[in-house]
Amino acid sequence: MNKSVLEIVLKYIQFDLVDGLAIEIRDCLSSLPEVMDFKLGVFDEKKYLVTIKLNSHNIVNIKKVFNDLLHFIEYTSTLYERKDYEDNVEYLLLSFTPKKTGFVCKILFEKDKSNKL
Repeated sequence: MNKSVLEIVLKYIQFDLVDGLAIEIRDCLSSLPEVMDFKLGVFDEKKYLVTIKLNSHNIVNIKKVFNDLLHFIEYTSTLYERKDYEDNVEYLLLSFTPKKTGFVCKILFEKDKSNKL
């Protein structure tokens, strides 16, 4: 089984939900004009899940919103991987401090299906 670098590094980082991080994510996404809607939750008890719908679902906007969010919330060291699917793009983000504590966040950019006939 081939493991990604991110999966290997995750074994050595102590990650958890971080006080105030959810507020920072909400503040950042609320301020971005490209974002139509977003939801923030938790999965696997200690990992954030952010689902985002954009006004215009394209790779340029997805990368811009991801990078804006990343610069707003990242710690000293950050790793992420992106997976492209037919109707969405998914990032898995790990950000941590030199003391090897940090957070994991899955960011899912979903295509808005309400406009389809």
